[in-house]
Amino acid sequence: MKRIVFIPLSLIVSIIFLTGCFNFGDGFKIPLGDGESVTIGGGDDDEIINISFEGEEGSVNLSSDGESFKYEGEDGKVTVHRDLPEDFPADVPIPEDIDPVGNFITEFEDDTLTGYTLSYAIAEDRFDEVRSLYENYLADNNYSITNKSEASGDAGNGFEVEAEKGNRKFSILMYGDTNGQFIMLHVAEEK
Repeated sequence: MKRIVFIPLSLIVSIIFLTGCFNFGDGFKIPLGDGESVTIGGGDDDEIINISFEGEEGSVNLSSDGESFKYEGEDGKVTVHRDLPEDFPADVPIPEDIDPVGNFITEFEDDTLTGYTLSYAIAEDRFDEVRSLYENYLADNNYSITNKSEASGDAGNGFEVEAEKGNRKFSILMYGDTNGQFIMLHVAEEK
C-alpha cells in the first residue's frame, strides 16, 4: 500500500519541481547535437505557434498568431496574411469582388527590398477593366514602365508590366482563359 501511494506522490512532486525549474515562457529548448537546437514556444503573447531552429548556419523562426504565418531567417522574413494588412500601400488600387488565390497576400523583407505580393482571381470578362485600372494607376502616378508585354490567342490572354517610381517597384502579371483570370500584383520599396 505504501508503494502504491509513494510512486504517484513522487511523480507529482517531481513534476512540480521540474516545472518550477524551467521557465516555459521562454520556450522549451531541445538540443539536437552539434550546437543545433529547436525551441518550441517562447514567442510573443499573441502567437499560437512559435518554433525556432538554431544551428551553425544561423537560425530560423516559424510562428503564427492565427491570422498570419511568419518565417524569419538570416536572409529575411516573409509573412503570409489572410487579410490585407493595414500597412499595405493605400494608393495601390484593389478591384472589388476579387477571389483570393493561394496565399492571398505575402509580405516580405530582405536586405534590399520590403513589400507585398497579392494574388487573386477575377472573372474572364473583367480582364480589360482590371488591366485599365492598373495602366491608369501607373500613368496617373508617373511610374516609368521598364517592361511591358502582352499575348492573346486560343489558349487565353496575358498581360505583364513592370514599373518603378523612385524607390518603389511595381509589377503585375495577368493571365487566364474563359475559366477566369489570375492576377499577381507585386509592390515593393528599395531600402
